[in-house]
Amino acid sequence: MSISFGTDGKPIITTTPVIEGRTDFTPSVIGSSALDSWASPVILIQSGDTWALPFGQSANFFRVRLTE
Repeated sequence: MSISFGTDGKPIITTTPVIEGRTDFTPSVIGSSALDSWASPVILIQSGDTWALPFGQSANFFRVRLTE
């Protein structure tokens, strides 16, 4: 996962779904405004391998979830 910032200052997260040579995992990215509170995460919007916050949402911390 890498994080860059767009011209509007919002984070853009890029993922590569490869783990030990496997490509059968599907990533999703979630965000939270507090590191200790993931009860109501923000689900980022995917476009290819790039993820962005939905309009009007904010987050300071991010996690990648992998599902088979």
